[in-house]
Amino acid sequence: FETEIVGDTANHEVVGKHGEKATVQVSIADAKPEDYDALLIPGGFSPDHLRGDAEGRYGTFAKYFTKNDVPTFAICHGPLVLI
Repeated sequence: FETEIVGDTANHEVVGKHGEKATVQVSIADAKPEDYDALLIPGGFSPDHLRGDAEGRYGTFAKYFTKNDVPTFAICHGPLVLI
């Protein structure tokens, strides 16, 4: 499997609370849930930001996985996106 990071803007660097850096590979506007075999929502503060998306794009994206019995994983605060 390959891992892709989906976020607000493709090619944008994000920084975790402990200084970890990662680059968003696919923007949420371009991400198609049917292209993925599983979903992992990390913990920490990220899920709070994701669920605060004014357009609800992350919740809609995640809903596809749960409605279609695609493996869905959420750590710590990750389930906030699923509610």
